[in-house]
Amino acid sequence: MRKCALQEEVEKFAEESLKKAKEIAEEATKLKDKFVSLVAHDLRSPFNSIMGYLKLLQQAAALCHCGHLGDGYRA
Repeated sequence: MRKCALQEEVEKFAEESLKKAKEIAEEATKLKDKFVSLVAHDLRSPFNSIMGYLKLLQQAAALCHCGHLGDGYRA
């Protein structure tokens, strides 16, 4: 009889431990998702600016090669 009670306690403890571990894992996943979202936003904003400046430089370079700008503006 004592062994059954001990086994029940062990099973109850294991269940509680698994439940707590699951809650911790779910919270960690939420925090990770939030972090990735913030990092992606913080990287995307300056990247868009860089891409805009790159497009302007490409357009300016195309103008230089086509002769639309004077010789003084060529690199």
